[in-house]
Amino acid sequence: GKSSRYPSPVVCVTFHDMHHSTYNYNYANHFSFWDRVMGTLHPEYDASVVRMEEKIAGHHRKAVAAVKGEEMQGSNPA
Repeated sequence: GKSSRYPSPVVCVTFHDMHHSTYNYNYANHFSFWDRVMGTLHPEYDASVVRMEEKIAGHHRKAVAAVKGEEMQGSNPA
């Protein structure tokens, strides 16, 4: 499902990086509201945030699975 950030009014590092890669988009310092209203939001921003969050979630799932695997191994005394 959609994350709690989508579409986020609060900008993130991706927002800032996209501004410096083109200088034609993403002028806001804290909130993306005016960039959205004025048409200066980078067209790929929301999709980039979704990809970033999916990647982070994947890393999180792997870390949780690894910890659970260690717990399972620790609970089976040899």
